[in-house]
This record gives sequence, C-alpha cells and structure tokens, in this order.
Amino acid sequence: MFGMKSIILGLFMILALLQLSVNAQAEAEAAIGRFCTRGSQVCNRFDRNSFFRCVNGRFIFRRCPPGFVCVNAGFQRIRCVRRRF
Repeated sequence: MFGMKSIILGLFMILALLQLSVNAQAEAEAAIGRFCTRGSQVCNRFDRNSFFRCVNGRFIFRRCPPGFVCVNAGFQRIRCVRRRF
C-alpha cells in the first residue's frame, strides 16, 4: 500500500500541474487583445500549433495548418513548418 507521504506528495504534484495549466491559459488569453505593432506575429509558447498575429493594433489567435508547427523566423515573424516526427 501507499504511505501517507506518497499520497500527499502525489496530491502536491497534481496541484502543481494544474497551476501550470491555469497560468499558461491566462497568459495566452492576455496576449489576445493586447496592443501590438501592425503585422507582427508571435508563436504561442504553450501550443506549438498556434500563434498570434497583429491585426488593427490587437493580437488575434491563429492556428497553423494541420501537421504544421509554429517557429520563430526573426523579429516578430513566424513560420508554420511541417512537423517532424
């Protein structure tokens, strides 16, 4: 059987993972609507299949095509490239 220490440690690990997930979602949502320079783009660091593009001074969420991932391609530029396995 599991000892009390193992159970408590497991619970703390689960709580830590949940907190990381909440922080990632909050940061991604904060980028949407943030003021930006027209035409700038930035990869979503929490989801390699998506990025943010500046349209009319605000970041909007976009996805790369299926099978592609976002990579930085210079200052405020991105590229969606075919995923390697």
